[in-house]
Amino acid sequence: MAWKILCTVALQHNFFSTTNSGPELDFVPSVETQTVMQSVGMLSRVDKNRILLSYDDEKEEILLSCIPMDTQQLEFIFQVYAQDLYFGLYSESSSAEEAPYYSNIKKNRKKNTAEEDDIFLTRCAGDQALAIRERAGNHARYPVQPAILNFVISITKETYKEPKEYLIHCASRKTYWKYYLLGELADHEAEIIDLKGEINFQNAGHQFPFPGRTAMVFYSTEPIPLEERPNRQFQLRQSGNNGNKVLIKRLPNASIENLARDTLKGEQVNVSEIYINY
Repeated sequence: MAWKILCTVALQHNFFSTTNSGPELDFVPSVETQTVMQSVGMLSRVDKNRILLSYDDEKEEILLSCIPMDTQQLEFIFQVYAQDLYFGLYSESSSAEEAPYYSNIKKNRKKNTAEEDDIFLTRCAGDQALAIRERAGNHARYPVQPAILNFVISITKETYKEPKEYLIHCASRKTYWKYYLLGELADHEAEIIDLKGEINFQNAGHQFPFPGRTAMVFYSTEPIPLEERPNRQFQLRQSGNNGNKVLIKRLPNASIENLARDTLKGEQVNVSEIYINY
């Protein structure tokens, strides 16, 4: 007996610093997929944010016999659940009610900007997504928690011997960074400078984040993707006649613990609140 790799599927999330790291995931097969895997003697091995599917070469004929004659494609359907309780905080929210569906089947596929190569599974649309949803079903293991995404991998008699590595792209939530300058800093004429020259900040005047406490507030002029290990180099400097005097050499970066909603230019937006008290 020898085990042969059929494919691997991994979630590539912008929040994490490397493609090999990611959130803890649970990959749950549909009933029909689980039946096929059991009959073929397939194994699935999950390593954090990826799943590897392999089969017993002694049962290769059984695997081939499971490929439907009409479609000539055998499909493996999985629902993916996040084990990380913070996943919904650092991930870009979807406007759709249902979790997105991804596929390697090249039919009615909706391209995303990050999915320029066949290594990326692409998002299904229309009838194809609906068909996968009906076949995926619901799982008693997660009666309340919704899946974060679903995917289907299709193999044929011509392709099953070529192990494939697939990626699903997931974007980070973007937030406006909101700095509260408290204490003596609230009375300074100050400005926030990005040493990399990428992000600008706007002085929004004074606000009262706590009873009896005044803060000078700065907003980033554009939303910034959340990161596991952010390395933004923002500096607080004296403005006005004493310009270029450094007040704080390196301002702390945003984290997922201090997310909030705020109104900017008449619209509700996500903000990351950062409090500086000197």
